Amino acid sequence: MALKKAFVVALGNASDAQRQAVQAIVKTHADGWWHNLPDVWIAGGHTHTYWADLIHPVLALSSARLTVLELPRSLDHRMFATRGSFPATSGDWLWKTYYGRDKPKQQG
Repeated sequence: MALKKAFVVALGNASDAQRQAVQAIVKTHADGWWHNLPDVWIAGGHTHTYWADLIHPVLALSSARLTVLELPRSLDHRMFATRGSFPATSGDWLWKTYYGRDKPKQQG
């Protein structure tokens, strides 16, 4: 089932400890989540300000930065592209949980 609301959570200048703290927050509070890039998560549920307010204390007294973007709610307006050596299950999650469809079969 596709996420009804999805957000990109992106960090800049984050330390390893801050990344680990954000990962724990997302895992605990998201309806579903994807994390295959060091400083980027797709988190399901809530609002953009909910995520920003929840994560902000992790960044206090540091030069780390946070941006939260709401992704399109309409499945018809959602799409993605990946390149590089992502785990096979990474694309499966994006198809099924973010895009709301089964991954198309490879042709030929």
